[in-house]
Amino acid sequence: MIEDEHINMDNSKEIIKNRLKILKNPLVLILILGLVIRLFYIYLTSSYGMSGFWDSCLYGNYARYFSGHGPYVELAAVRPILFSLVWAGFNFFTLSEIPIRIFLLIFSMLAILGMYYLGKEMSNEYVGYIAALITSVFYIHIFYSIRLLVDTLSFTFFIWSALYFYKYFRDDKPKFFYIASIIVAIGFLFRITTALILMVVLFYTIIIHGLKMFKKKEYYIGAIIFLLIIAPYLIWGYYQFDGFVLIKALETNAPKAFWSGGLNVFIRYISQGLLLLPNNWAMPVAGLFVIGLFMMHGSIVGIDMARKGDKKLQKDLFLLLMFIIPLICISFLLDHDEDRYIFNVFPAIFVLTSIATISIKDWLNTKYGKIAANIFLIIIIALIIGSQIEATDRTVRGKMPAYQEVRQAGLWIKDNSNPGDIVVTQSYPQIQYYSMRYAQWFPSTEEEYEAMDKTNHRYFILSVFERSPEWIYSYPVKKNLTVANAWMSPDGQQPLIVIYNLE
Repeated sequence: MIEDEHINMDNSKEIIKNRLKILKNPLVLILILGLVIRLFYIYLTSSYGMSGFWDSCLYGNYARYFSGHGPYVELAAVRPILFSLVWAGFNFFTLSEIPIRIFLLIFSMLAILGMYYLGKEMSNEYVGYIAALITSVFYIHIFYSIRLLVDTLSFTFFIWSALYFYKYFRDDKPKFFYIASIIVAIGFLFRITTALILMVVLFYTIIIHGLKMFKKKEYYIGAIIFLLIIAPYLIWGYYQFDGFVLIKALETNAPKAFWSGGLNVFIRYISQGLLLLPNNWAMPVAGLFVIGLFMMHGSIVGIDMARKGDKKLQKDLFLLLMFIIPLICISFLLDHDEDRYIFNVFPAIFVLTSIATISIKDWLNTKYGKIAANIFLIIIIALIIGSQIEATDRTVRGKMPAYQEVRQAGLWIKDNSNPGDIVVTQSYPQIQYYSMRYAQWFPSTEEEYEAMDKTNHRYFILSVFERSPEWIYSYPVKKNLTVANAWMSPDGQQPLIVIYNLE
């Protein structure tokens, strides 16, 4: 009996020892850090309704419509429906946002893990640790991990597909190409621009293999896998939007002047330092990215060596294309710049920054010793964490109050209307999401509005949050509409939202 107790105590000690050993793993610590930060901001914003943003509410409206828990909503080709279908699945059990937030949290964590493996495979384990650390605290990533949007999902699928495409090119194992094809196809169904990794693969293949690419059967099999996965969406989209869904999507946000418009967007991205400078603390880290980018110049000047099989130059070329191709494509495909639009440029940026960091550390270790190298690494890690945490807190807290009046107006309408009532407002996605009443936006002219069928129209809303056609602002006085409710600015001097009765 005593002997059994000793055995149990020894087993318990061994278990505790193994668990402590796991906690000493840098990757585990990085994942814990990323999880704690995300959970904190999810909790912080839970009562503010961070879905009160335009696109978030559209995805939510789609989900409720698909699940039969919300009114009709007009679909847009520019937004693939897989995210809303997943959300709709959760809606069959609960209309709470908690399940979809957990879903996004899981993929946000998978992005951190994916960056570790991408950095490790393209360089070494230490580069993987730094790349994962940057991802875990990156303020844009954290912010979009707590907003109900598809950008975090696209980022994750882009990372993992890039990892397996690279492993295919390095090891020449077709199974990696097939895995990457599956991953990018699923990512495409969340966000179309995830497929920009295919442009990276195409350019890389043309440069390295030329016409020999047509002899590789795995390319054809991978293409078939990709098309089979996205085919149901393409077929549905053809009938839903009366045409090829990708062309319809491009028509939505494409610059009106392709070359000049795209060039202006591209310049804005470059001039803003690719949004790597949220504060002065981040400047040394941004400098490391520039150094890492310069270190890739060998893939250009040594292009012939890369074609002849130099693995290092091939890796550098793939990494360089991962940075350049998505940046150029996004600049010319979309008519304006937003940080989330170039999300998929950052995996390359993080790996380049990490390579430069470890390279300088190794040089310092050789030149000045281990202590100098470790001091440098500690300073860089502190700058990475400090700059990004400060930027995250400022960004999240600054956005928390945004659209709260719209949210409150929607909730008020929900309590003061019937399910069949219709609301007319320029803030139609948010109002429909929170009120669960069908919302229409204003037509361009008063004549068009007067010609509309106004059966069941209940409320007419003016808002400062979305610019309305000019005729809207004089219409309530002209028609002598009565105010049902209003929300004022904090100083009480300006109305932010006014709800008028139409009955």
